[in-house]
Amino acid sequence: MDFIIVGERINGMFKNVKKAIKEKDPSVIEELAKKQTQAGAKYLDINVGTAAEDPADAMKWLIQTVQNCIDTPIAIDTQKAPILEAALSVVDGRPILLNSARGGVDSEIETFVKLAVEHNGSIVALTMDASGPATSIEARVGIGGQIIEKAMGGGLDLSKVFIDPVVLPAKYGQEQPRYVLESIKQILEFVGGPDSGLHFIVGLSNLSQMAKEKEIRELINRTFVVMAIAAGLDAAILDANDDAMVDAIITAEMVLNKQIYTDSFLKAGRM
Repeated sequence: MDFIIVGERINGMFKNVKKAIKEKDPSVIEELAKKQTQAGAKYLDINVGTAAEDPADAMKWLIQTVQNCIDTPIAIDTQKAPILEAALSVVDGRPILLNSARGGVDSEIETFVKLAVEHNGSIVALTMDASGPATSIEARVGIGGQIIEKAMGGGLDLSKVFIDPVVLPAKYGQEQPRYVLESIKQILEFVGGPDSGLHFIVGLSNLSQMAKEKEIRELINRTFVVMAIAAGLDAAILDANDDAMVDAIITAEMVLNKQIYTDSFLKAGRM
């Protein structure tokens, strides 16, 4: 499977992770790291959230705990430069993804690009500015162009850039999923297509926020990710242990001729 799954579960917003951070209990974090890696996550997203009075120290502890048990690359999830720099001070040299800068805030995107170049990492950059996320196709594409310009100007290859066109809840803006798909297509056209190496990523669960039923949330997310892969999406922050979601991603890649069909293509896609 070429699609890049970024495992979302090591996040202080989850009750078990929040408790583990407060008690400095590595067992919960180790189990989540191992399970997500076994499920095919290519990065493990690490986000302290609001779980600690000293988020920089908590971030360092989370990263060190993960590094002690697994070799999987890490996504450092914070917009705050001091926390980001604290995290980078303990990274052991494995590939890293700096998640996530607001692409329309020059100082922020420049800092992320600089740190990515210094640490041989990649960045996630949101189509967002100081006033919030872009909500139109035009605004998303415009900020996408700024991200590309800042990355190239700072010496970061496009293969190390993940643009997040910011998925917003469909319940409060049913046009938004279509806007995201069209934005991906237009930005890809601007850089000359997939051969540019540019990546697109979304925080998938945002789309179905506020939907009351779990089955409906899952259906919305699965349907969208298949459509987005056809538009050019090649990465997402999601639950790597959601087998139905991973099956949908693998099948979409097979249908698009990105994976060879065999009767065991689902199994092969996880290898």
